[in-house]
Amino acid sequence: MYNLPKPYLSYSSISCWLQSKNQYRQRYYESSRFISTPEIDFGKKIGEMLENRDPTLEHVKQYKNPEHRFEVDIEGITVMGYIDSYCPDTKSIIEYKTSRTKFWTPRTVAKHKQLDLYSLAIEMTEGEVNDDLELIWLETEKVNEIITGLIPITGAYEMQLTGNVKTFPRTVTDEDRAEMKDLVIKVAGEISEDYTKYLSK
Repeated sequence: MYNLPKPYLSYSSISCWLQSKNQYRQRYYESSRFISTPEIDFGKKIGEMLENRDPTLEHVKQYKNPEHRFEVDIEGITVMGYIDSYCPDTKSIIEYKTSRTKFWTPRTVAKHKQLDLYSLAIEMTEGEVNDDLELIWLETEKVNEIITGLIPITGAYEMQLTGNVKTFPRTVTDEDRAEMKDLVIKVAGEISEDYTKYLSK
């Protein structure tokens, strides 16, 4: 039995724990307000446009099911999430990313565990999954600062797409999915132990 601050894990919560345990505690134990950024807000906007089949993004590859929800049980741990674009006929997955910098490369995509988790989830819910999936990067750029009166607001700016779209193929193997399953169990165990100590203070 796991003692978690929420009744489920998601990729973002797993990633947050692995990157910064203090940040995880603030966000999930203490319910600190999540501070968004123009990049995050713009990424959500693009996600909504893709989900709604906005004609300005018709050049971006999409499958039948946008924002495909999944919920799986991994050794007593509920894991939930939404796959950006999913084809139920071929069991294929697309994940979209927006960013200004050229963070996404074949190397970073190969290490991106979100793809492993989503592949594992489809295999568990559908019985099979297409090992070959895609991460599609839509490059963005900063366009201007937002100015109120004569005083610029530090860090306030708007985003737009550059029109540069790059597709990165990735093959997720049985071994990758098995390692992801082990990682979920490991992270859940660490969070459970840490959260139990936190509650006992």
